[in-house]
This record gives sequence, C-alpha cells and structure tokens, in this order.
Amino acid sequence: MKTEFIGHGLNNKSKTVHYYLRESFLDDNYNSFIGFSAYTKKAGLDLISKELLEAKARYKSLTLYLGIADRGTSKEALEFLIANDIKTFTYRSDSNYIFHPKIFFFDGEFEKRMIIGSSNLTKAGLTINGNIEASVLLDYSKSDNSGLKLQRQYFEYFDEILNKKINQVELLTSELLVSFVEKGIVVEEFLTFENENSKNKRSDKKGRTKQEIEELKEKIKQQNKGKKGEKSKFSITSKYLDTWDEMFELFKEFKKNNNGNVTIPRDYPIKALYRWYQLQKIFFADDSIDAEYILKYEHIGKLLDQDFFFDDAHELLQQNIEDEWLSILSDALNDSSEREKIQVNHRYKFNGYRLGTWLVGVNQATKGKKPKQRKIDLRLKIEELGFDFTRTSRKPEHTVERFIEQLLNDKNPIKVEYQKTFNRQMLKRKAKISDELKQEINAAWELQFNEIRSWDNIPRAKDRTEEWKEFRYNKTINPEGKWITGESTMGKLYNWVYHKRNDKRKMDLVIDKFTETELNELRIEGFPI
Repeated sequence: MKTEFIGHGLNNKSKTVHYYLRESFLDDNYNSFIGFSAYTKKAGLDLISKELLEAKARYKSLTLYLGIADRGTSKEALEFLIANDIKTFTYRSDSNYIFHPKIFFFDGEFEKRMIIGSSNLTKAGLTINGNIEASVLLDYSKSDNSGLKLQRQYFEYFDEILNKKINQVELLTSELLVSFVEKGIVVEEFLTFENENSKNKRSDKKGRTKQEIEELKEKIKQQNKGKKGEKSKFSITSKYLDTWDEMFELFKEFKKNNNGNVTIPRDYPIKALYRWYQLQKIFFADDSIDAEYILKYEHIGKLLDQDFFFDDAHELLQQNIEDEWLSILSDALNDSSEREKIQVNHRYKFNGYRLGTWLVGVNQATKGKKPKQRKIDLRLKIEELGFDFTRTSRKPEHTVERFIEQLLNDKNPIKVEYQKTFNRQMLKRKAKISDELKQEINAAWELQFNEIRSWDNIPRAKDRTEEWKEFRYNKTINPEGKWITGESTMGKLYNWVYHKRNDKRKMDLVIDKFTETELNELRIEGFPI
C-alpha cells in the first residue's frame, strides 16, 4: 500500500486534496466514486466541478453522502448537485450526532484510492488559501490484503448509511431541499439579514451587523474621496424601487451562468443590468444616500447574500485571478516531476497554463523604485509556497550562487561541463561579480577538482581547433590517429597544440569543442582534461 500525507493551509509543502480529487476524477484507473463530506459549499464544488462532471459521464457510479447540520451545507451546493443529476444522499444530523466524516473513495478494476482526513467539500477545506487541513492518501491494488482489509472495514462501519438503513439518510430531491430551506437547516451560501425586528443582527455569526455596514460605507467613501469632486447626482426613484427585484434576479442569473462572478462587465448585452449594478455601488458609498432608506427595502442584505462586491470591482477581479494562479503554482510545485522545471520566462507552461509568463509579470512588477504594495504582497505569497525567484534570476550574484550550490552538491561532477558553464556564465561577467563570490567559487572549485580556479582571460589570437581535428582524422599523414606527434608532421600546428598540453588554462579555452570520446583520447595522451 502506498501512503502519502496531505497537508495544506500551514506551510503548503504537499499537494492539496483539491489537486488529488481533480487528478483522481480524470484517472482511467478508477470507474466509481463515493464521497463523504460533513459540510459542502458551492464554492468548493466549483473547484472540482469540471472533473466531477467528466467523471459522472464516464464512471459506472458516482455517489455523495453529505451532512446536513449547523447550516454547514449550502442551498447553492445542493441545487448544483440536483441540476447536474449527481446522485446524492443527505444525512440530517440531530442534537446527539453530527455526520462528520470526510472520506473520498475511488474504486477501479485493479486500483483503489482513499483520501481520509479533515477536508470538507468547501473552498476553505480544499485549497491552500483556506483552513489548516490534514489528510492521508492511501493507494492500493486489488491484490493488496492490507488495503482490502481497510476497504472491508470501511464498508462494514458505514453499512447503515451506505445501504440507507436509518431514517437520517435521504435521497436528495428538489422537494427535500425545499423542506430543508423552510426548516432553516440549509441556508444560502452567503449571509442574510434577519427579520425587521432585529436589523442590527445577522443570521450567521460571521455576518455583518448594521454598524459594520456603516463602517464599510465610511471606508469606501474615504477611498473615493476626491475622485469625482462632487456628490452623486443619482437618486432613488420609484421606478428604481419597482424594478429592483427584477434586476436583482437578473444579477443572480448572471452570477449563476458565470461561475460565481459578481462583476458585471461594461459591455454586458443587458445595459440596464450594468447600470443597475453601478447604481448599487453609488448608492451604497455616496454620503448623499440615506442608508436607512435602503435598509428598509433590505437591498443591502440581499446583495451581501449574493456576495456583491461594493468596493472596487477591479480589485475583486484581480484577487480572483491571483488566487487561481497561486493554486496553479502550488500544484506545479507539488508535482515532483515539474518542480525543477518551473521557469520565470514566457516559454514555461504547466498543464497548458502560461505560468512562466505570470511569474515574469509578478517579478517585473516588484522591481523598480516604487513597486505597488499589492504586488509585493503577491510575491511574498509566492515565496511562502516555496518558489524562489532567485533560482531563475540572471543577475550575476544569483547565477553564481546557483553555480556554487550545484557544484558542491554534485557527487560526481564532470569538470568539462562545469568549465563550459564557468566560461559562459562567470568568466564573461567577472567584472560584475564581487571578490567575495569569486572566492567562494574558487573554494568550491578547488574542493571538487583539487586545482586552483583561474579568472584570467587568455586572448585567442587564433582558434585552430578545427585544423587540429583535421590532423587527428587524416589517415594519410597521421595513420595512428594521434592528437600530437612531432613538428615534422604537424608543422606550425605543433607549437599551438604543444601549449594546450602544457598549459591547462589554454586547454580549458577550447575544451568545450570536443566530444566525450575525444576528451578521453586527449587524457590518454597527457592533455590536462
């Protein structure tokens, strides 16, 4: 049995449950799936929806068992499962017991996989930007007795749930969802205002109070102060109020059809919706608008329920983009076959994503005299994931540090290869390399090759390497195929070759022009290779 620890949210050194779920759903080794999740959110399902739906179309069976307790599973999540005809059973917890397992079981004809741990099907439970989570991945084959024992114990323990022998387990239907919502045990993903008698409270402990809304308004007003130089000339009209609910429904439909995006673009075909969207921001932030008047109609509460972003929409869009790229980078870093390939250049791609181009953009944005704080913070997040920008930097000091690290960690260094790298990367830029770094290179070189490293540039009056090779392979004048004979046969070439055999620095200048076979021959004939 192969076992692997999965942890994320703390130091993000391993792959995420999000990564393994997506990978497993697309793996041809598996043809059925059973998932247990205590809490489930639409934002969590969105992360794996593409792969989940592909698996549903291909698998023999795909079933979810979801907990219904403490409003932990959202209305939107259950609506998504119903709409996509994903077989789902709910376990309605009572006051004594809460359905709390998080187990994802992939079954195949030959291979099996279990992921057991703390991750729910929520965005916070699956990704690096969420909770501190810990799980274990278990891979085993149909001939692995220890794995099959674990599988048998799993099915025996959950027999009453998997075979629907208890009343708490019910097949999810539209009618059942309506009853959950009416009873208040399933709520919308985002928070709602309570009734008119308690306007200062929210229905969820994480929600905003009326006072917090006022503080948010004040913050946005300060951010917008001086941008236009005057108050808004818009006003709340009877027509605006009469059409508000209709526009709000259009907004929710837009959000549903655009993967949860709450930013209406300027070129959206329904111009009235874009204008309405802009008015929500204006009425919320402008101090000429009476917040109490809007609150009377519960507009702010409904908008917050849908995660409406009252601040700068561009900021929200940028944050979503950054989160997605961070997740892609995390997957690349956690892929052992890919980690060393990641490059800050426009050529590097990971799973079709131009990750290298994004890293170039972040790197460039943090250079200069006054980089934006947002980009600095983003760079810090990237480095916290374990990516080192200096590893691909072309600055002389970074190039030298990588060269030294590689040389010292190489158990069987090939001198000719390091000589080529030294000539190309260090010798030509020696004026930009500090004396301290030169000393470090010298020490590493002497340690590995037991010789002093020279930094002298020996001028090449004329490179006669090709002429030398022609002599070596000329059977007529050199039937034994020697690299050096005598001046009588080599002519003026003899003196040039003689100095190569007796001066290592001169030999190093042309050493990169020979094959390994030729280098071995030169060693045998006494050349300092």
